[in-house]
Amino acid sequence: MFGQGNKENVCYFFPFRQGNGRPSVKIIRKFCLECMGGSYKLVESCRDTKCSLNPYRFGKDPKRARK
Repeated sequence: MFGQGNKENVCYFFPFRQGNGRPSVKIIRKFCLECMGGSYKLVESCRDTKCSLNPYRFGKDPKRARK
């Protein structure tokens, strides 16, 4: 189910709220896989521009690419 998080039903991004560090690529991947029902192929083909994580999929950081 979308947005349930880890085994304890805690959001993957909870530790990073309040500006405490940044989520790793692995956490973003877990979130994307959960969103797409566990399908890697659907994650690859995701074109949801409203998702704030879309530009960060596959280890990309659009802010660093400009530098």
